[in-house]
Amino acid sequence: MYVSQNLILINIYMRPSFTLSPTHFNYIVENHFPQLSNEKKIGIFLSGGMESTLISIIATRVYGKDRVIHFFSDNIFSSNDPKRNSYIHTNLSRASKLLNITPVYLDFDYNAHINNRKISIQNKIESLREQYNIEFVMFGFTKLFFEVEIFKQPGMTVDQIKEIAFADSVRFKSTIEEFHLGTDNYTWHLLDIDIPAEVYHLLRANDFILSPFKDLNKAEVVDFYNQLDSLDILYGTSSCIRESLTEVGKHCGKCFNCQQRYDAFKILNAGINDQTEYESDEIVHKRKLLEDVVNA
Repeated sequence: MYVSQNLILINIYMRPSFTLSPTHFNYIVENHFPQLSNEKKIGIFLSGGMESTLISIIATRVYGKDRVIHFFSDNIFSSNDPKRNSYIHTNLSRASKLLNITPVYLDFDYNAHINNRKISIQNKIESLREQYNIEFVMFGFTKLFFEVEIFKQPGMTVDQIKEIAFADSVRFKSTIEEFHLGTDNYTWHLLDIDIPAEVYHLLRANDFILSPFKDLNKAEVVDFYNQLDSLDILYGTSSCIRESLTEVGKHCGKCFNCQQRYDAFKILNAGINDQTEYESDEIVHKRKLLEDVVNA
């Protein structure tokens, strides 16, 4: 861990940009991690996943650990289910140990939150400015997150999702592949994402709310870890939010989150093996089925 983080420090300052596969995107660090004003701090919403963990690592090395504050909440983007929240706490605990940090818990009035999530999120995030001297906050949302915004309109059906996506397969390439629209295994999950359409504008068009990985998908994030010589840290992150990580210490290998994680290594296709421990190999079979359909 100590060696890897020192390598990150060296790489970021000696390499101001990274060409990330498989898209060959030129990632200029300072464009996504802007300078802080004197005495100001940044906030990172931590989930324990690969994206928010990598953002934390880079931000800590760019700004210094004392200028980075980590936040988390049970229900800002969840259904406030007690079991699911306990699994989220497992992921946060793993990330906290991995990063050697203590995240700040943000409480939400859930009833007010579900009545108007946009206002609830906006008010909570804006309150951080004064309370914690925050100049801006960062989320781990990737390019795919914003690509699927069109599918979060009220009344959208699975058939409509497929019709829209396949009608413009270049624009929705990531949606088609990562949600396995070719086999219809995860199309329904687009309807299950617990973020309403009106929240996207708040997360996408605000100088105070930043998404440093908005131009990347998970495959590029994996390559970023690889180029920072930090795959060991990546393997310690958590994607699964089912009981498996809490109860047996392994990703379940069945849920959509596990599928996305496994697929990222396959999409990158750079000879980097996914060394995540999965309880089931269901995701392997579903990936093979998708590849068979695509290559048919």
